Amino acid sequence: MELLDKRFDYTYATKNRYEIPNKIFEINNKKIKIELLVTNGFVKLYTMKGRLYGVQQCKDNHTLPDWKIHLNISNEDISKSWKIISESLLNLIIKYSENKEIIDDLIISIKAFNINLEGYSFPEYMSGREITIYIYQYDELLNDNNKPIEIKDTNEKGEEIKLNYLFKKNEEEKFIFWYELLIDIESKLKNAKIKRKKLNGAADGDLWLGNYSSLRNEAFCFDKKEDYIYPPNNRGWNSVNQKKPFNWFQIYMIRYSLVYKESIIQNKMYIISFILLFIVFLLYIFK
Repeated sequence: MELLDKRFDYTYATKNRYEIPNKIFEINNKKIKIELLVTNGFVKLYTMKGRLYGVQQCKDNHTLPDWKIHLNISNEDISKSWKIISESLLNLIIKYSENKEIIDDLIISIKAFNINLEGYSFPEYMSGREITIYIYQYDELLNDNNKPIEIKDTNEKGEEIKLNYLFKKNEEEKFIFWYELLIDIESKLKNAKIKRKKLNGAADGDLWLGNYSSLRNEAFCFDKKEDYIYPPNNRGWNSVNQKKPFNWFQIYMIRYSLVYKESIIQNKMYIISFILLFIVFLLYIFK
């Protein structure tokens, strides 16, 4: 289902960067606003609570869990991929939210590198992370002393309103959500013949998941100078050893569905083809 109009198109947004379009979705009689923002480095799509999640993650020297799914996309295909990925995410969010009894607010946040910004280029060491989907993981430090966080927003009439948010454990999406999302995204990227920036499917320092997708925790780590820094690629995909959003069995389930299954089918076809050719060869020899 097509959910976003041309204002949310990557190319249109980067050329009209000072517009901040939004769209209201109604789920379980609750209105959820999706907003798009173009910055000097990125194009971002989020709910207000998704944006707040990114802000709160900066607390305590950026040491809170910061799990992300990265998509490895060539520069020329970022615009096309943005539409595929954002609409896949929104469609699945709506599907799963319709069955939830309580929706405080959806925690949605994705971003893509802004390739249309003159004079700026994506750092080479970040190749393979052209589009990012944030994985919400609850941490008690996300809240301010367990009190609601008040922020300002605008309603449908453009009037300023105050919103109060409290992050909760039960707002984490279950594994089946992420599994379905990755299956859907990778299938659509493949069918659209989207090219990858890095041929091996994963950014350096990420844990590979599929042909396009990888997993990384970007919580800051402590370096020798007694300071907290963005985790260098050589520190790996979980430099501070925080709890993973998926266990190893689930990771291999994803890999099997996205990569291994296709390889097994291809290998079976090769074996069947070889056997058939061998039979034809024997018939030719002994005819």
